[in-house]
Amino acid sequence: MFKKTAARVLAAGVVAAALVATSAVAASAATPAGTAGPFYLIDSADGTAIAPGTTIDWEFDVSGNPTESNEAFDQVFTGPSDATGVIPFITTRGTELTPGSYSAKAFGDFSDPVAKTVLMSPAKLSSFTEGMLGANGVRAAGGEYSLGFAFVKDNGVSVASDAVYFTYISVTAGTGAWTFETPSGTDPEPEPGENEFEIDLNATTMNAPQGDLSLIAPASTTATIGSPTLVDGLSTSTGKLGQFTVSDERYQSHEGWTLTTSVTDFTKSDDPTKVIQATQLAIAPEFVGTPNANVTLAAAHAASSAPAGVLFAQSNNTEAAGDVTLDAGLTFVAPGSMPAGTYTSKMTVTLASK
Repeated sequence: MFKKTAARVLAAGVVAAALVATSAVAASAATPAGTAGPFYLIDSADGTAIAPGTTIDWEFDVSGNPTESNEAFDQVFTGPSDATGVIPFITTRGTELTPGSYSAKAFGDFSDPVAKTVLMSPAKLSSFTEGMLGANGVRAAGGEYSLGFAFVKDNGVSVASDAVYFTYISVTAGTGAWTFETPSGTDPEPEPGENEFEIDLNATTMNAPQGDLSLIAPASTTATIGSPTLVDGLSTSTGKLGQFTVSDERYQSHEGWTLTTSVTDFTKSDDPTKVIQATQLAIAPEFVGTPNANVTLAAAHAASSAPAGVLFAQSNNTEAAGDVTLDAGLTFVAPGSMPAGTYTSKMTVTLASK
């Protein structure tokens, strides 16, 4: 496991000489693209931070940590729920998500298998004895690498939820002395390249107007309900009300609206004594074109001559509905006792603000 023992503190005086300060060449501060979070380097013996610009000896025992220091030995990396293991790695930059391509690997495990945490990930380069090159191959070749660890699944074949933590290192061929990039915790803002430029943008806005609520009637003042057929022995005629528009431009107040209908009884055109009740007319409200998300149509209903009217449609009061074009299917069913002929009525469509 990654957990360190108290015995390491006693070794601090022995290994301190392996750190050579080179403050004249400061390490850059950046979190490499692709890492799930910062991967700081700390002294494995006492958990203190390794200073930026430090050249580290090949055999010096350092560990990876999610924060700059871990003197209480209580800071951990937490893995995703699908993680089943841990692989510390040294690898060519850009291959951090491919365990099969790791240049060198070290032994790794959870510090708490239930919580899937890692305490002080191994970062002593000489301990990475497995992999395509192994520690000795990395030391001999030198070069630019990523140093860190991956939470893995599928017996170590795949990275769990792309959860890798790493920083960049540079290894000197032969001696194995190495330097690292201290993460800042956030990615730096990129500088403009040679073939790009930056420009400040100033956008001007305006307040929406507080317009009116209005109703635009159909082009024709008469709706024909015709082509009668016998349905269950009753004369059934159909037609359309005609397209009309509700225009709501109250873009500031957002009051919403209701649309209702009322219908008078039907009277035979050549015999006023023959009357069919208005309830024999069914009205099915419908949108013309794309439905408006701010408007709700009533279910198909029989008309009524009641003064309050029957709901046809309504809008919400969260935002202005704009222009909404509507129509209705009309179905008139005549009682069997009434003579054939033409019957007339009047529908009133009323728009009101909520």
